[in-house]
Amino acid sequence: MNFINILNHILRPLEWVVAQLLTLFHHALVTFGMTAGPSPAWGIAIMCLVLVIRICLLPLFLSQMRAMQRIQVLQPQIQRIQHKYAARKDPRSKEAMQREIMALQQRYNANPLGSCLPSLIQAPILCSLFYTLQSLPAIADGNAEPLGGIDHTMAGDIESSSIFGVRIADSFGTVACRSHASSSAWPWR
Repeated sequence: MNFINILNHILRPLEWVVAQLLTLFHHALVTFGMTAGPSPAWGIAIMCLVLVIRICLLPLFLSQMRAMQRIQVLQPQIQRIQHKYAARKDPRSKEAMQREIMALQQRYNANPLGSCLPSLIQAPILCSLFYTLQSLPAIADGNAEPLGGIDHTMAGDIESSSIFGVRIADSFGTVACRSHASSSAWPWR
């Protein structure tokens, strides 16, 4: 199993959840009086979904920013330690330098991976949203199975919808994919 297949296997349940949430937001907007079928309600539903995802990911983003700030505050002290050991090239000196840097980071509760970990958690969620939107043309054309609450008809409605005079399908990059009617939006999917 290669990396792409593993990634698809991991993201597929997230894509299903994103599709379900998208249809839920659309149904709520229709309930509040917007028209069903191809309408701006789909664009607003996508905006609402993105907003909710960003709000849910906000604590991770703030954690990432705090971790980056802690590392930046320690940077002058880390550079002093590195300068102290710059002339020494033996393994013991390098090990001692790493120990001093790690002790400094532990003393100030600054983990260099702390700024990366939130991004690793956010990435699959945002990728699944992107892949869900990218799979709409294939679902609408019948080249892919329905996803979550999005069936062939609903995917066609989303594709045909426009907001502020711009087709929703054109706004998330499916224009280039339309010219290749036989291929899906992503060749590896």
